[in-house]
Amino acid sequence: MGKTTSLFLLGTALWASACADNTGPPRVQDPPRLTDRPLHQVVWAPSLAREFVARRSSGGTDLSAAAPSTPPLLSSYSLSFWAHASKDRSIEIDYRAGDSSWQPYLVLSIPKGSLLRRPDGALLAGTDSILITASIDTTQLTVRLEPTGLTFNDAAPAQLKVWYTGANRDFDANGIIDDADSYIEQALLGVWVQEQVGDPWIAVPAGKNLSGRLLAANLKHFSGYTVSW
Repeated sequence: MGKTTSLFLLGTALWASACADNTGPPRVQDPPRLTDRPLHQVVWAPSLAREFVARRSSGGTDLSAAAPSTPPLLSSYSLSFWAHASKDRSIEIDYRAGDSSWQPYLVLSIPKGSLLRRPDGALLAGTDSILITASIDTTQLTVRLEPTGLTFNDAAPAQLKVWYTGANRDFDANGIIDDADSYIEQALLGVWVQEQVGDPWIAVPAGKNLSGRLLAANLKHFSGYTVSW
């Protein structure tokens, strides 16, 4: 029995259970854990890059001619804004889908009372504010949130929502989209955090809405976050 077959059989029960209820609010997954295997980063769908190149060309429609490294078309690749201790703030970054519509990719919400400490440990309260930057990776579904070390109140955490509708659905990168990819999406796909560049990635608790292809996680601090399995 091959690895793909074993993987599929192992996940059949979990997959069936998830399919039975995939329209409700995101479901909380397992507690944080270190991975003991290579992390499989989820990447943008090649069709998004091809669609972008075709629209830039002079009337050409040959989508197969696009370079695989061409980034998807996003509403912003780096976005900075001021977050306030006494105000609700949120930002949204969208991507251009194959039908030319703009679809949500990422929403970062920082509610009133969420800001707790600056990276140097100083408390944030009252009318305090801090400049926040979200930088989007153009290959993987990864975002780096700065300033690194900014922490949030557990009673009013910041929240990151990521839609993976623009992702390459061939999650195991074997060249075909099959039952193994469905199992990966159902049972393994999640949100991971990296404290500093070069550090190991750690899985964080996250809700998953399969029908909406949405992952949502409460943030304790700013670092790098990615959709992976």
